[in-house]
Amino acid sequence: MAQAKTTFEILANVDCSGHIDKKGKFSFVSWAWAWALVKQKFPNATFVKHTFNDNQDNPLPFMRDTKGHTYVEVSVTIEDNTQSEIFPVSDNNNQSITHPDSMAVNTALQRALVKCLAYHGLGLSLYAGEDLPVMGDHGDDINRIINLLANSKTKEDCDQIFKAETDLIKRLTEPEKADLRKSYTNAKSRIAAQETKQAA
Repeated sequence: MAQAKTTFEILANVDCSGHIDKKGKFSFVSWAWAWALVKQKFPNATFVKHTFNDNQDNPLPFMRDTKGHTYVEVSVTIEDNTQSEIFPVSDNNNQSITHPDSMAVNTALQRALVKCLAYHGLGLSLYAGEDLPVMGDHGDDINRIINLLANSKTKEDCDQIFKAETDLIKRLTEPEKADLRKSYTNAKSRIAAQETKQAA
């Protein structure tokens, strides 16, 4: 009997080419279409837009550093696998906006949602184009490692993948390393959740 496809394999095989939005010089998968498709295939899928408390303990949908750069966080859970993304509020040229207005924050939340869905497999190959200016020459390698981690079956597999890529990882920028560490942690958390579910 053929082995059932993973969530990542199902979503990675979806053709997203007819559902691309253009913002400035970058292309993105339409968030509304992407979420509708995920819910059709995985009705129990959920997402969370995180809130943060300011100095007066007011809940806000963003966090801000001392220079005014602003970030949002979104998490998407599909089949007990949660992927999270902390995303900078930026303009159509991917330049950080200091002290952005509410519309810019809302746009960043939707882009973070799409990036979380890409971690789950949906539109990952198309979405890589946005990251290439940041990732430099290592965008393809980073996406390859993320794919390997997303399809790993055991925690040992995750460790072996990271160990095998040690030389490459040393050459990455700190944000690139952070993305890989997040994928590594998420992969091991997904496997641990699956093991707990099977043992129950």
